[in-house]
Amino acid sequence: MDGAYQTWWWVLAAGAGAGFFLSPRTVALVSVVLFAVSIAGLIAAGALGHGNAATIFGLAAMVIPVLGIMAVVGAALGSRARRARSE
Repeated sequence: MDGAYQTWWWVLAAGAGAGFFLSPRTVALVSVVLFAVSIAGLIAAGALGHGNAATIFGLAAMVIPVLGIMAVVGAALGSRARRARSE
């Protein structure tokens, strides 16, 4: 299996694990906050002329929404499993 596919499974599993303790809405909120921080860091690093930091914050701004969606899907699955187990 390719390493990229393993990464998606790990993110999905981490989201499912978070779904046992947090609601999917909380996981989505954390993802949105991290995205906002990465955009703010990108703007600040670009304004201050820090090329390497701007690159890192730019990569984070591209990756966080994708990983956040996967984590929210995993959290929704984990939340469903938690509800089914408690009934």
